[in-house]
Amino acid sequence: MCRGKDLSYDDRLHRLKLPTLNYRRIRGDMIELYKIITGKYDSNCSLQLYLRSELVHASVTRGNY
Repeated sequence: MCRGKDLSYDDRLHRLKLPTLNYRRIRGDMIELYKIITGKYDSNCSLQLYLRSELVHASVTRGNY
């Protein structure tokens, strides 16, 4: 999509007018949380959220082990 394999990640994003992966992940998480809080998902579905102390801090793996 973008010529110039020698461009840095930030330069490619800027040229293509795309947000960073970190921004897209956070945005996606916020959208999913909004859907859960506002009841957009099927109420018959069993969805349980757990807050683990080790997941409170930002992690490179986003909580995946």
